[in-house]
Amino acid sequence: MHIDQEILKGCIKGDRRSQFRLYEQCYPYLMSVALRYQHQNEQAASAVNMAFLKILNHLHRFKENASFTGWIRQILINTIIDEYRKSSRYLEQKGYVDYEKEIALNGFHVEFN
Repeated sequence: MHIDQEILKGCIKGDRRSQFRLYEQCYPYLMSVALRYQHQNEQAASAVNMAFLKILNHLHRFKENASFTGWIRQILINTIIDEYRKSSRYLEQKGYVDYEKEIALNGFHVEFN
């Protein structure tokens, strides 16, 4: 994928048209990568949008001699990993414990109000 340097410079300056053109060029590639990790289209599209926001916010850090596709791919993968960690922590906190069954296995009987 080849991205014109003028588009990148426009994105750094905050030009909305340049940002939209960059989004149009990068979306198919990012979506194909996201679908390898997220098996639902909605989750993959959400990850792509979050990653693209990070790309726009940190575009000034991109080095011109580096691979742009590799850079945006790494941002996308890190975004997917971050979202996975957030969701796994949430599921751990919402863990369900069947206290009656646990008490019965330990041999104690306790009345719950």
